[in-house]
Amino acid sequence: METLAPGWVQTPGGLAVPAEVPASAYMTPAFTQFMNALVDNLPSITTDLAKSLAVRAPQTKPLDMLDFVGLFQGVREPQAASGITNETLREMARKCSPAAAVISCYCNQVGGYAQIPQSETDVGFRVKLRDPDRQPTPEEKAEMQRLEDMILECGLPEAQEMLPEQTFDQFIRSIVRDSLTLDGMAFELIPGVNREKFPVVGFQPIDAGQVRLVEPEQYHPKRSGVRNIFAVQMRRGEIIGEYDRSEIAWGIRNPSTDQGRLGYGTSELEWLIKIVSCLLFGIDFNEKYFTTSSIPPGIITVAGAMHPEVQEGIQRQWQAQMQGPGNWHHTPLIFTKDGQGAAFVKFRDSNKDMEFHQLLAFMITVLCACYNIHPEEIGMQSWAPVQATLNQPSPQARIEASRTRGLKPLLRLVANLINHKIIWQMFPDRKYIFRWVNIDPADEERELELRRMRLEMGLTLPSQEIADADREKHPFAHIPGNAYMFQAWQMQEQAKQQEKIQAEQPEVERGQEQEPEWWHGLQQKDQQRPPKDEEEESREPARKSLAEPEKVIEVTIND
Repeated sequence: METLAPGWVQTPGGLAVPAEVPASAYMTPAFTQFMNALVDNLPSITTDLAKSLAVRAPQTKPLDMLDFVGLFQGVREPQAASGITNETLREMARKCSPAAAVISCYCNQVGGYAQIPQSETDVGFRVKLRDPDRQPTPEEKAEMQRLEDMILECGLPEAQEMLPEQTFDQFIRSIVRDSLTLDGMAFELIPGVNREKFPVVGFQPIDAGQVRLVEPEQYHPKRSGVRNIFAVQMRRGEIIGEYDRSEIAWGIRNPSTDQGRLGYGTSELEWLIKIVSCLLFGIDFNEKYFTTSSIPPGIITVAGAMHPEVQEGIQRQWQAQMQGPGNWHHTPLIFTKDGQGAAFVKFRDSNKDMEFHQLLAFMITVLCACYNIHPEEIGMQSWAPVQATLNQPSPQARIEASRTRGLKPLLRLVANLINHKIIWQMFPDRKYIFRWVNIDPADEERELELRRMRLEMGLTLPSQEIADADREKHPFAHIPGNAYMFQAWQMQEQAKQQEKIQAEQPEVERGQEQEPEWWHGLQQKDQQRPPKDEEEESREPARKSLAEPEKVIEVTIND
């Protein structure tokens, strides 16, 4: 090898590599003394270290330095899964007006269900029996009403002093906004002093951007007596709360089996990074075009032999009268001697010629499609590659289909969390269930149609349908609705009526037939008639009067 410089050599292939460092460069007296002492005491050090590891209890935080910089052992950071911070997603939702409109629309729709329905067609929620075939007892009705009041107030009345003042409307809007922005909703379950008797006395939302899932095997909790921590709450790099599975509710709408997601969901805004960026750029472009743009729309050419003072006067007059608001868009004037007249040369086409409006409509349609909502629900017109035809569904049908895809799954997620974390923790037998009422008017119409078909086919009776619908009892609810069953029931009722009449009549002698009532009536009329001779005498004057001729009276009138 050829030596190039001190400490570097060249290989036969021409590659320069560091030269071998001689032992004399680092074998100082102090280093030699340390190595000799380590070799002499290595067996005892190894034995003491093994003993200490065998009996030593695990530390609460093995790496305090990592805790100081915000990297805790066993805590899953969502930024490592998506590459985007929660603050970035929230900033996108705030600055992108179409995304903010979609999120606000969903929050308003869900907030309308945070009430007890006041009529049959009103929307809301109710707590009902999980078994639909059983009728609740008065005690169960009182318990269901108490659960409904608890949900409306976000806690039991006895625990209102220890809970923040918040209604169910505010609660559900908060967690839905976090879910649509970060794809994560979380709320804390507040237990009573006696956890076995009162596992949940209230609940309140938690900022989903501060919730971090943890690895139970790796994370060492700060709280004493708690082993399996499910999630923690971090603020400014510091853990301010620890929760096990019975103390927090965590829900995501877009789960995945990808191990890289670390158990977190995928927000729609992560899919829409390009779309949101283009929308923001398009809005900024239009804003700057009317505020700070200095690009002229074109050039005006004025032809003709003019005096320089006349040309200067024309230019001053143009700038004074046609400069535009704020003296923007300075239009250059060019004077030529050849020809006569004026001409305008455009620098760029209009937005319509560039199809800029269709691009914005397309991006808004894609944004709404990712959120499973129709653009007409936020007051926007959807983009379509072809014109509308007669076979296209009506706007009402499109909106109903949009709510089926987007609103219903969101409401089901909230209902499942309330059932699993609140209702079923308070009642482990799971006899009660939280349900939304009139989530879709079309569902109510279909339910009524199914009830009518069951009645007509004879599968159920009106009394069963009335009890299932929790209505008041009707005196004729036992009459079947099926035509054949109604005829059989009618014949049975007539037979019962005849048996009842026969049972009320006196018994007749054996062998003597009982005459019907109509026969007794005819005999009674015959007894009331006069004798035959008297009847004939009463008819004689009438016969004579009919046999005699009519008498004629002649009257003479003298003139």
